[in-house]
Amino acid sequence: MNETNLYAKQNRGSRSPSNNWVDTTIQEMKAFIGCLILMGIHHLPALCNFWSSDPLLKVDAIADVMKSKRFKNYWRIFTAIIMKLKSLEIMQNMINCIN
Repeated sequence: MNETNLYAKQNRGSRSPSNNWVDTTIQEMKAFIGCLILMGIHHLPALCNFWSSDPLLKVDAIADVMKSKRFKNYWRIFTAIIMKLKSLEIMQNMINCIN
């Protein structure tokens, strides 16, 4: 949780989703992970459908837990963190090959 907040603060910029970041809590992170799990079980054609005004598409268990914009901000930040970790792993593997 602290790392997520720190990353968001360090990467603020005019076009960054973290520009308007509000610090997260453990409960909110659990809600985000729960949403991901439910999205993996309940497939819809597009991400925005989970928050649709159409009652045939909207998934209340997700829409009532987290706003679409907040979910997307989490998604962008977690994706960026994962990409950085993968880059570090690749660099470490290259260094290990050289040694």
